[in-house]
Amino acid sequence: MIINKNIEIVISYKIRNEDWQFIKVDPWDYFDENNYGVGEEEFEVDIDSVSIFDHAIDYIDLDNKEDISCTKLSITDIDTKERRVIKETYWNNQKNSFVEVVVFNSNDSVDYHEIIITSLVQDDPDETVWEIMRFPKNDDLFTPSFHSFITEDQEWMIYERIIHPKKRINAPIRTDELLKKTPRELEQMKKKGKITTKTLVQIKQIKKLLKEENLEKEEEAIE
Repeated sequence: MIINKNIEIVISYKIRNEDWQFIKVDPWDYFDENNYGVGEEEFEVDIDSVSIFDHAIDYIDLDNKEDISCTKLSITDIDTKERRVIKETYWNNQKNSFVEVVVFNSNDSVDYHEIIITSLVQDDPDETVWEIMRFPKNDDLFTPSFHSFITEDQEWMIYERIIHPKKRINAPIRTDELLKKTPRELEQMKKKGKITTKTLVQIKQIKKLLKEENLEKEEEAIE
């Protein structure tokens, strides 16, 4: 159970030419309790805690969610005044996105600022290819820190070809090994740069599909 109630979460979204709308999300509905391990009945959260979903759009319950063009997520710690603001702009049927991440400290100064661009460059029955680029802001300039192409084949194997930085090793990502990781372990791998946010999302999607398949098999066995 989440015991820190002083987190305010607001999601704004825009549908094409309509006005901005906003919703408030309860911390219990936003943060992922499963990330904190079995047996931990109470835990505190902050603006950096792991969320259930990786994108604000997944918290919006609309029949025409595919028409959303922009979202803005604001997570504020009422006690410390720290804030995390994530803005996302979509195009190409939400398959491409431009993400801006800004983290403010208690003095309302910017601690971190980054741009992330995700593009679907190939969508064939045999494989899907995504391009990921990250540009953190340093010395008032956005400079590339990461650039890769992620390929997912029809067998759910994920391969990552890293363009920058060159020192990174280009190797297939063992999907079966990642599926064994807990949400917390996957999040730590993402923070250390071992996997990208896109890979993390794909692993979560695969886990969800496998869980649904297992439930269907159990129901068939009962029948």
